[in-house]
Amino acid sequence: MHDTTTSKDIFIKLLQILFEYGFDLKKLVCLCTDGAPNMVGRHAGVAAKLRAEIEKVNPGSSFAHFHCIIHQQYLCSKILKMENTISLVTKTVNYIRGHPLNHRQFNKLLTDINNQFSDISFYTPVSWLSLHKVVKRFYLLRSEIILFMEMKGQNTDEMKSQSWIKDLAFAVDIITHMNDLNLELQGKDKLITQLSDHIKCFISKIKLWKFQLLNEDLSHFPTCKELRSTVDAHNVMNFSQYERQLESLLKEFQERFNDFSSFEQQFSLFASPFSFNVSIADESLQMELLEIQSDSILKAKYLEVGIPAFFSYLPGKFKNFKKFATKIIAMFGSTYVCEQLFSFMKMTKTAQRTRLTDEHLSSLIKVGTTRIAQPDISKIVSKKRCQSSGSSSHQN
Repeated sequence: MHDTTTSKDIFIKLLQILFEYGFDLKKLVCLCTDGAPNMVGRHAGVAAKLRAEIEKVNPGSSFAHFHCIIHQQYLCSKILKMENTISLVTKTVNYIRGHPLNHRQFNKLLTDINNQFSDISFYTPVSWLSLHKVVKRFYLLRSEIILFMEMKGQNTDEMKSQSWIKDLAFAVDIITHMNDLNLELQGKDKLITQLSDHIKCFISKIKLWKFQLLNEDLSHFPTCKELRSTVDAHNVMNFSQYERQLESLLKEFQERFNDFSSFEQQFSLFASPFSFNVSIADESLQMELLEIQSDSILKAKYLEVGIPAFFSYLPGKFKNFKKFATKIIAMFGSTYVCEQLFSFMKMTKTAQRTRLTDEHLSSLIKVGTTRIAQPDISKIVSKKRCQSSGSSSHQN
């Protein structure tokens, strides 16, 4: 798109692409977007406009709109309110890494004291993984960082306070947990049911952590546990105060991912067809589901290949169930693939390639992102007429 990107502009372009490739709107079951207003607006957003368009051609459609799971998980992290801790970490890291002289001197300090680390990680606000690495390295180097900042005449009172160090230790552990979830949600070929399972599992983990923190059990907060072990026996370090932050995080997750709960029954049927209660399945699937559950050969295949490969082995007589499975497989729970494609486009369309046309860019993206189709070089070459260079020789 070369002009404005209002919801109307995006919607028109989307329909244009769908019609260009002969896509039947009746088959569209799901749209996954980020949280931008032009996408999620209740009446004028792209999702709302597309839903209305589908309703025209397919009244009563079960079209679903999801807010990207990865994006929502990042938004949930904001509720932890660790700005005071992160801001001081960021300010200190920028002071050390942002000035070449300071950076060299800090590296020399680490070398002189034979520290296991030779540097401190740099923080990039857009990268969740970057934050995880920075806070963890900062905690491990906190003594050296305080020493260096004092050598530079900087105030370190806040960094040396027990309450701030506790906040830092808790931040390291909870950000590590959030980063682990973030990595599980990323990647290609992730089914929406798998993404939903990861979120449900994380919600269960938060509930467990809440209970354990109230009882001062730091089994799953190793940094906090290590910090408490280093303090004097007469100076009891209490971490139960962070239960309130976990409660806020739990509520945020439950509210933000509520739209997935309405599909929980369908996801469960898709993932576990042989153990699903037939009586609560949709009536159009009940008879077929009973036959599937009674077929020992199909059950053996299910145990052998798992989901989603299992559905390709279903005989044609299970047309309703195959249609149901196809619908779930077609759903996207995140915009990971789209964002990956956009990153590839940015790397391809650099400032040095100003003469790159839209057609040429489109071809490069297709070649660079297609995994299934492999070019048959021999066949392509066989269709070309070989020409020898130079002048032809003649015999006398």
